[in-house]
Amino acid sequence: MHAVVEPEAAEPLPAVAAKTFPDWSPTEYAGETQAQTGGMFSGGTALPKNRHVPERSCVACGAKMPKSQLVRIVRTGQGPIIVDISGRESGRGAYLCHIPECWDRALGKGALERSFKQALSTQDLGPVRTYYESDIAPPATAP
Repeated sequence: MHAVVEPEAAEPLPAVAAKTFPDWSPTEYAGETQAQTGGMFSGGTALPKNRHVPERSCVACGAKMPKSQLVRIVRTGQGPIIVDISGRESGRGAYLCHIPECWDRALGKGALERSFKQALSTQDLGPVRTYYESDIAPPATAP
């Protein structure tokens, strides 16, 4: 016959201190809707939404910034280069900060040409230069 093996008494696990969250209470979000609390999981615990902010680099200085703080220059499929204020124009884009030195470097030293991977004439850069002079460049002071 088979021998009966008695199970050994298991040692009790050490007590783990419960984690508390003193800054949060269930009554804090009582009565608020899902939109007011920033979203909820099915467990009912309210958690804030962390939205992803797209970042782009300035082609002149290389600084990374949120996309909304940069100006987009676009080479469209038809060929012309335009300033895309809305950020939704189709074509290959390059981004520039609002710093005048970056615009000087992009227009004068070929940062846009490197970004678009093609040689650009002064006629191609006309709309970009016009936007720079009207919106970015510091106003000329009278002597």
